[in-house]
Amino acid sequence: MNDMNDSADEVLNGDEVDNLINYDDDDDVTQSTRTANTQQIIQEHHDDRSLAKCWSLAKRAKAGYFVRDGILYRKEKSLGQECEQLCLPKTRRAEAIKLAHQVGGGHLAANKTKERLKLSFTWPTIAADVTQACQVCDECQKRRRVTVYTHNNSAM
Repeated sequence: MNDMNDSADEVLNGDEVDNLINYDDDDDVTQSTRTANTQQIIQEHHDDRSLAKCWSLAKRAKAGYFVRDGILYRKEKSLGQECEQLCLPKTRRAEAIKLAHQVGGGHLAANKTKERLKLSFTWPTIAADVTQACQVCDECQKRRRVTVYTHNNSAM
């Protein structure tokens, strides 16, 4: 395997995703844990090992990564528009996935949730995190379409 895959690129674990998707807004989540000032975001960026490769790329001005006011961003084309995406620290990812997934009372599938997130945010394991969140979402699993395949071997 190559050195780019190490433990710093861990996806959100099952408990983190489960807590994220299946809690009500009435839970005891304080407003201070949901909001952050600039200094908190800067500190979270520097403390987050999963963003180490992104910081390295930003220092070399590669892959669209750059730093502005101590905060890590990535410039990327999304839906035909060039946009600046905030590189989200691991501590903020679960809330972002929840907000992008549960839109207007509905639940977007993994691809649309990821597209919605990428309009504003990015991180190294965004695809895996979103897929896992959608797979453990109780509401999505209840509404999920079931395909039944029947094989008729007697036709030959």
